[in-house]
Amino acid sequence: MTQSALTALALCFCGGAIWVRRKSWRIRWDRALTMSFLFQGLGFALCAPAMSRYLEPALFRITGVAHLRDFFGHVLFICAICGVIYACACRLVPDRELESVLYKIEFPGAIAGGTMLAAITLSHNLSREPRPDFLDVPCDFWLRVYWLTYGAIVMYLLCFVVRLLWVLRRDPRSRLTADLFIIASGLGVVSFALLLTRIIINPGLVARFWISTPSCVAGGLAAFAAAWSWRERMRPRSRRRPPPNSTRRWA
Repeated sequence: MTQSALTALALCFCGGAIWVRRKSWRIRWDRALTMSFLFQGLGFALCAPAMSRYLEPALFRITGVAHLRDFFGHVLFICAICGVIYACACRLVPDRELESVLYKIEFPGAIAGGTMLAAITLSHNLSREPRPDFLDVPCDFWLRVYWLTYGAIVMYLLCFVVRLLWVLRRDPRSRLTADLFIIASGLGVVSFALLLTRIIINPGLVARFWISTPSCVAGGLAAFAAAWSWRERMRPRSRRRPPPNSTRRWA
């Protein structure tokens, strides 16, 4: 299965999760979780290989920086993980302590985003005609800074969310959903570990397929878990709803 097919499959799962959870906006942690899949879907769309033919040339002509769309996609992935962390923290942490917990992800995320933007702007290898795949661009000093920063912040956030999910799974009602999210987070860590291995050690050591596959499977699995969880929670309410043609009795 090609990278384009994997990306399209992950996009379908994200779109399906958003559609299933379209009435989740009234609860703040459910709203944050739904928003995270919106960010994730946009991130997959921006980093898709097809965008190198449509969006990439226009952005390069305007800014003079290649693969700027990948940067925006990577920032959206970071925001998506932060949305999952916020959804978990809202259920576990009292409101008075929530701000201190969120500071632990907001501050490193802001520093990482600024560093990545500076690195992608200063890299000389991105000031020429862009290549179709960002991973095919030879790494100079600034591109190594970019990839190391991106990998470090994503792995930090994934480990952070696993800690929260490990507490959530103590509740039997949330155990299956939490387990699926933990598996998805583990696949994300594997994907970024392989990415850093390709960047730091040897570009030919790890094929792009083995980097994109765990990432797309992780995104699809997390989206499926969120959609399934919402349907299970809403099912008792739909059973209590009277049929449309039934006659209402008054006491």
